[in-house]
Amino acid sequence: MNAERSRVERLHARAWAWLTAVAVLALGDAAACRGADAYGGAPAGKHAAYLRVQRLLTRTGGNTAWWTTWGSHERDYNRVVVIEIEVRNMQTYEDRFEVEWYFIGKALRSGKLWLFDKGKRPIRLGAGQTVKGRAASRPLAAAERDTVWYGHQSVGSKIEGYVVLVRARGQILACESSAPHLGQLAKSRALTYSLSPTEPR
Repeated sequence: MNAERSRVERLHARAWAWLTAVAVLALGDAAACRGADAYGGAPAGKHAAYLRVQRLLTRTGGNTAWWTTWGSHERDYNRVVVIEIEVRNMQTYEDRFEVEWYFIGKALRSGKLWLFDKGKRPIRLGAGQTVKGRAASRPLAAAERDTVWYGHQSVGSKIEGYVVLVRARGQILACESSAPHLGQLAKSRALTYSLSPTEPR
């Protein structure tokens, strides 16, 4: 389990490595936040950016804490998700943007969503220039217990998904999420104003 945790921590430490690549057209506001399969949109105002997000990896590491010969056991899990983000400046002049990413968890007992990790990075792109990077969530812990007396019990959280935003001077130009209901969180501003940064019970 220590080796697995070390690999997860290394992924998180290398979370954002910027490279060069291709990208997508900007959306004008938060209402256009899309699910992972949706593309398209039109530039708005003086800023225009193209955004594409791809889930690269969801890693699960586990360790059996204890077990008995009659079938009772407890198992611990650590989950991490890695995404690849592509951004392109669609204007004919240099511009500055801020990329934000949010990882959302779901409590196994209550079913409530919460914001378990996030990050952001400013970027400066020339006319038509593209940049690509990776972001990795911190490990998200959970445990499952099966006993002959109490049956199946789960504690902790699972990874629900992600939301990625591209802004210019505070304006949301592009938004992409792993699922439509997570995109709605950005549309309603619940992503930053309502979701708890601590795990619900």
